[in-house]
Amino acid sequence: MTVAEFAKLSIAAEHLDAAMQMYLEQKFFSAIHLAGAAAELFDLHLPEENRIFRLAIKAERGLHAYETGEELSDKDTMSRLNLLKNSVKHMNDGARIISIDPIAEASWWIEIAHLSSFRLGLPKTQIAFRYDDYRSDEIRAGALAD
Repeated sequence: MTVAEFAKLSIAAEHLDAAMQMYLEQKFFSAIHLAGAAAELFDLHLPEENRIFRLAIKAERGLHAYETGEELSDKDTMSRLNLLKNSVKHMNDGARIISIDPIAEASWWIEIAHLSSFRLGLPKTQIAFRYDDYRSDEIRAGALAD
């Protein structure tokens, strides 16, 4: 293949579609990794005030302050939010085991990336429609079980 230029927005869209497909195939760790990459790329295409991850940082910082009375820096808050996503793809401190709810983590990262793609006005893909239907069914089934 010849070297060519590719728009990062298109790469992010491909990552998100692949993450949704991985989720549907119950390959949650791959979904976390791909959706996290998509979320980061999409967010950087949004104006600062509309970045989903920026809003998540503010929410996490506020919740932490409310629960502990302790103020966190942006860096520390980002580390907390990215901890599980990064633990899936790195050997943090040599840890060989991770404690995680992979379904919840994958769905969170996919939702963040999905919302950012919507805010960017990107068209909804066929895999996104299938993923949304699947998640709606999962949520309804969970609500009925409660």
